[in-house]
Amino acid sequence: MASIRGQAFKDFVFAMQETGSRPSEIARVNAADVNLVKGTWTFTKHKTGRKTGQPRIVYLTPIMIELTRRLMEEHPTGPIFRNRLGEPFTRNAIRCRFRQLRKKLPHLSGVISYSFRHSYITDALVNGVPAATVAELVGHKDLKMIQDHYGHLSQKHEHLRHAAIQATQQQKVT
Repeated sequence: MASIRGQAFKDFVFAMQETGSRPSEIARVNAADVNLVKGTWTFTKHKTGRKTGQPRIVYLTPIMIELTRRLMEEHPTGPIFRNRLGEPFTRNAIRCRFRQLRKKLPHLSGVISYSFRHSYITDALVNGVPAATVAELVGHKDLKMIQDHYGHLSQKHEHLRHAAIQATQQQKVT
C-alpha cells in the first residue's frame, strides 16, 4: 500500500483488500447502493444475479463503513470510488495501475486486481470462516467456486500442519 501513489487508488485497493469484492463491483458502487446503518453495499444488477436471483450484498467492516462515508460525502451521486481526476475507475485504468506497480515492485510479479479477492477468500478460510459463509460474503451461490478456484489452502503449509494436529487431538476425559 505504501508504494501506491494517490489516495484515490489506495482507497480502491484497500476496498478490494477489505471486502473481497470484485474490482468491477468496487468501481461501480454508488451512494444509492450504500446502507451505512446496516454496513452494506447492495447491487441489484451483478455478475451472478441470473444464477442467484438475489441482490449481491457486500458486508462492510467498520473501517470500510468510514471509508464509504467519506467517499459518499465527496461523491454523493455516481460512483464513489474515483480517480484523481474525479472520473470512475475503468477496467483498463485498474489494469494499467497494477502493471505500473509490478514494474515498480518486481516481487509483485503476477499480482493483479483479482489477487486481492483470492487472498481475501483464502485468508478467511485459514482464519476459520466456514466455506459456506465465505461463499456468501463474496457473492457465490454455492461452494463449488470456492473449492475449485479460490481456496489455495494447499499453499498454506503451516495452516495445514496445525489442522493435521488439530484433527488428531483427542479430548481428555477428567
